[in-house]
Amino acid sequence: MNILAVDDEIHALNMLKNAISEAVSGASLYLCQSAELAIETARQNKMDVAFLDIHMAGMDGIALAYKLKE
Repeated sequence: MNILAVDDEIHALNMLKNAISEAVSGASLYLCQSAELAIETARQNKMDVAFLDIHMAGMDGIALAYKLKE
């Protein structure tokens, strides 16, 4: 299972990483601090689940969700 976690705040991203790692073992976890990096990462790796920060600088999580769905 490939999991994408996106948050522009490093502290929040680390907390999310720890929570996901505790809940799901054996998954590949991809961490991104920007929507642009998340899009590029998702192009290179098929994601099964994405956890997105709604309020980010530039592209917000809602717009990013639409892009990832494409």
